[in-house]
Amino acid sequence: MGKTLANDSLYPIPPQCPPNDYRGECHVNQLRKMQASFSWDWGPAIASMGIWRDVYLEGSNSSVIRYVVVELIEDSANDMWNVKSKTYLSKTRGAKADDTKIIYRIEADFHTNLIFVEDVNGTIFDLDEPVIENTLQVPKNVVKRWWPNGYGEQNMYNFNVSIISLGGNDTFIQRIGFRTVELVQEEIKGSKQEKWGNTFYFKVNGIPIFAKGSNYIPSSILPEKGQDKKLIDSILQTARDCNMNMLRVWGGGIYESDYFYQRTDELGIMVWQDFMFACALYPTRKEFLENVRSEVNHQVKRIASHPSIILWAGNNENEAAITGNWYRSNGKQIYNDDYKKLYKQTIRTEFQKLLEGGIFLLSSPSNGIKTDEDGGISKNPYDLRYGDDHTYIYALDGFNPNIYPIPRFSSEYGFQSYPAYSSLKKSTSNESNLVIGSGFLEGRQHHPLGDLEMTLLISYQFQLPPRNSANYTRVFIYYSQVYQAAAIKTETEHYRKYRSILNLDGTGLTMGALYWQLNDVWLAPTWSGMDVSGKWKILQYLIRDAFAPLITVGQLTPYGSLDITIVSDKTVLTDATLSVEVFKWDSFTPIAKIEKNVSMETTSSKTVMSMQTSEYLTELGCGQLSNAANNCFFTLNLLNGTTKLAPENFVFPKPLHDSNLQTPKIEITSVTTISSDKERRFKIVLKTSQIALFIWLECGEVTGKFSENGFHQITSTKTIYFETDGDISSEELRKTIAISNILSVSEMY
Repeated sequence: MGKTLANDSLYPIPPQCPPNDYRGECHVNQLRKMQASFSWDWGPAIASMGIWRDVYLEGSNSSVIRYVVVELIEDSANDMWNVKSKTYLSKTRGAKADDTKIIYRIEADFHTNLIFVEDVNGTIFDLDEPVIENTLQVPKNVVKRWWPNGYGEQNMYNFNVSIISLGGNDTFIQRIGFRTVELVQEEIKGSKQEKWGNTFYFKVNGIPIFAKGSNYIPSSILPEKGQDKKLIDSILQTARDCNMNMLRVWGGGIYESDYFYQRTDELGIMVWQDFMFACALYPTRKEFLENVRSEVNHQVKRIASHPSIILWAGNNENEAAITGNWYRSNGKQIYNDDYKKLYKQTIRTEFQKLLEGGIFLLSSPSNGIKTDEDGGISKNPYDLRYGDDHTYIYALDGFNPNIYPIPRFSSEYGFQSYPAYSSLKKSTSNESNLVIGSGFLEGRQHHPLGDLEMTLLISYQFQLPPRNSANYTRVFIYYSQVYQAAAIKTETEHYRKYRSILNLDGTGLTMGALYWQLNDVWLAPTWSGMDVSGKWKILQYLIRDAFAPLITVGQLTPYGSLDITIVSDKTVLTDATLSVEVFKWDSFTPIAKIEKNVSMETTSSKTVMSMQTSEYLTELGCGQLSNAANNCFFTLNLLNGTTKLAPENFVFPKPLHDSNLQTPKIEITSVTTISSDKERRFKIVLKTSQIALFIWLECGEVTGKFSENGFHQITSTKTIYFETDGDISSEELRKTIAISNILSVSEMY
């Protein structure tokens, strides 16, 4: 079908086919199906066909409610919420307005029912699509606000709409949350009043929110399996547990299920919702545009009332594809005209008819309102001083924060890794397939030069064994996960550091970090933080710390200094003590300790300390000026007395393969059952002979989560916890756990 439509086109609509490494299908941009189901650089080509949701017949003697779209507007002057609703009805023969009433009921706090009854306007049934519009006023003191995760509770209310007529009754229940959202794009000027671009951040209920999260791809390559509630719960609960407050529903997948948005509401996870167009140019024939208009009409009506959905974007990277000549469109005016016809004249126009107060961007990345000023297509959609940015850097060392840009909002960034060896074993019965470079694994690597890029990146910090060695694959997999986790953590902390900092070139005031990608659709090297079974990679543990409400960030500058920044997402003032300790690699006892009292402003970042690294370490006795940084490292803690307010952080002055690490002997001294309810909880005590980095505990087939994993151990003993819903004893668990660190990788891994 796609090929036929492409051949009938008056001119080519690129790309005709995906890159060869994708092993995908051609002409998918001609079809309104999930684009990623025809392959992507993280997934296979398994295009579904046919009906994949329930089909049923519906009959009625009167008009029934199809959609209820609610917009909530705060009226501060009168201490009211204005509840604007549009109730869309079916077109039913014989329906009359003169015998029809509409009843609105909001189930508010203290079991208060706010009930509004009105006669239906006598002309609505003459419309092609009958719609009843109304604005109700709700006193602020009977409802509570909905807040994103980390800022308050996710208060939700039932908004019941009933149609009462002689022919019959119908009721529709829409869950709503009272909140305000603003995308702030204010002009920034330099000291000489030169324009430095615009801000780009969200205010929810008047509070500036740093968006912390990831990009959500379909939970299954088959849309029908992506409706599984248990699977959705698992993925979204991971996001919440990792301190995320936003997910971007990426434009190459599907508009997610009602249950998905119900859960993002309940978990406080804001949704950046793309329309489903990604990495391609698209046709603008009449039939295609009419289909798109119907698609937008249905999807906006279906999901727009969810308080978690705060922004809509017309597409993923298609503006960048035009300006960057990705598909050799060569600046032809026809493609620019088609782009504006699809996203401005069709999608945005239809969107604005339905949702007057909705926030809409033409593309991601884009320059936000600057894109509109430029007529819909900017010369550089990646301008760091406007809008959002997508960044992927595969040639430079991701452990170095100085390689990363400083955008207003980073909505995509990431690094690849392999899933655990124990997971990969589930994909084949022939273990000889599980060798880096095998035809089997190459078939699952869809990112062009992906393994070569990972090899290069790993080499910046670690030394791989000879390729023909027996443990090469396991070491490569482990290092790929360590590198991915540490690099994304570094990049995330870099973005969070700049939330309150404005540089002299106009960059800074970064207010969003959404890494690519949260979840997976198959067992393969991808950018995900957990594999398709839900098993966490090292990244998922480390990003939880990087997204904590309070963090310390230590960054080595190109000028040799160590800058320490404290970042707070808290809405209350925080007084604390910053503790900086210096360790030699061969001792658990720090050789120096600096303490400084700090007071953090609310929702801000602040650099509180700076020191010349090599000179300071030389003075401490770490070695000569030329090698002192090889022998010592820093730990950073934020304390209130002895209580840690933020995750412990580390600064390694030199690449790890150049640092004077000592080989540790790590063992489990005890595993104790401390809860034997439905979810079993175990206490695990580890002992190490030397400081050990990126300790990874692997449980094979036993599913569960550790309180920490992929951690650094700088004390001789350490206690962590493990939770599982599996039926296993402490003795069995102890036998199952295998331990890796960067100087010794377990054969089990």
